[in-house]
Amino acid sequence: MARSGMSTGIRAGLRVQTVRTGPFRARSLGIRTFGIRTFRTIAFGGVAAASVMPAARAQMSQLVKGPSRPISAKKPVTFLADRVSYNRQTGVVTAEGHVQAWQNGHVLYADKVTIDRRTDTATAIGHVVLMEPGGQVVFAKHATLSHGMKDAVMKSVATILAENGRMVANGGRRVGGVINELSKVVYSTCNLCKSNPTAPPLWQIKARSVIENLKTKRITYHDAQLQIHGIPVFWLPVLSQPDPSVRRQSGLLIPAFGSSSHVGTFIAFPYFWAINPHEDLTIVPIVATKAGPVLDLKFRRAFNTGKLYINLSAGKDRYADANGISSAIFSHGVFDLNKSWRAGFAHH
Repeated sequence: MARSGMSTGIRAGLRVQTVRTGPFRARSLGIRTFGIRTFRTIAFGGVAAASVMPAARAQMSQLVKGPSRPISAKKPVTFLADRVSYNRQTGVVTAEGHVQAWQNGHVLYADKVTIDRRTDTATAIGHVVLMEPGGQVVFAKHATLSHGMKDAVMKSVATILAENGRMVANGGRRVGGVINELSKVVYSTCNLCKSNPTAPPLWQIKARSVIENLKTKRITYHDAQLQIHGIPVFWLPVLSQPDPSVRRQSGLLIPAFGSSSHVGTFIAFPYFWAINPHEDLTIVPIVATKAGPVLDLKFRRAFNTGKLYINLSAGKDRYADANGISSAIFSHGVFDLNKSWRAGFAHH
C-alpha cells in the first residue's frame, strides 16, 4: 500500500494558518502539507470543504471531538487516507482511499471512513479490518464505531483467532472493547477444502448467538450445534469454551471420532480440567458401536524436578471377563537426580 508521506491536519472553522513545506512556506485554510504536493480548497456558499490529493494524514481525535487545542503530530490518535474532506456545516469529515486509523491500541482499515464530530461516531465502509491490541483481527463490510473504537456495530463479520480459529457471523456488536455479541455464528479451526471451498469443514459449531469476552477470554455459544461434515451430531442450549489463545483453561476440547475393529465406530467428548498450575485431568467419555460406554482419564502433574503421567480407562467390552467390564492403567514418570542423571519408571 503506497504512501506519499504528505501530512494534513484539519482544524475547526478551517482557520488560516502558516505551515512549512520543506523549502517552501504556504498559507492554507486549515491544511498543513509536507513535501511538494498540491491541494485545493472549495467553498459552496456557507459550506466549506477541503480536499487533499493523495495522501492525507490527520488527527482523528481532533476531527471527532473538536479542536479544543491545535493539532499535534505527537498525538497517538491519527489516520491516513488518500483523500480527506471536511464539511463545516454538517461537522462531517470524510476520509477515502486506503484509510488507516489507530486509537487506544485499535487499528482500523477501510475504503472509506466518515467521522461525525457532533455524534462522536465514525462509520467505516468497504473492506473493513479492525485489529485489536491483543492481536485479534475482525473483518466486516460495514462498521459504526464510537468511544475510541471501543464500541462498534458491524455487518457481515469474520474473526481470526489464535490456533487457526475462525468465526463468521451475520452481524455483531462490540461493547467497551471487551464484549463481542455475534448473531448466527459459525466457528471452526479446520481449513476449507481447496478443491471445493463451499463444502462444510471437517467439524464446525453453529450457534444462534455468541458472546465473546476478550477480557476473560471465554466464548459462550447459545443454541449451539456441533456438525461433522455439515451433519448435526450434537446440540446444547449453552456451550462455553476458552479462547483458542488460552494455553490452559478448563472446558470442552474438540470432539474426536473414528472407527476400529475392536470398538467399531466411536465418538469421544473430552473435557479438560485445569486443577492448578501444576496439575490437570482430561476426562474422556467414549461411545462406540461395539463397546462402551467407556471412560478414559488422563492425569498429569509437573514437579520442579520431573513430571508424572497416569492414564486410567474402564468400560464395557465384548472381550472382557464374565462381568463384561475391562480396565487398564498406564503410567510413567521422569525425575532429575542432578544435572547429569535422571531416573524414571513406566507401568503398562
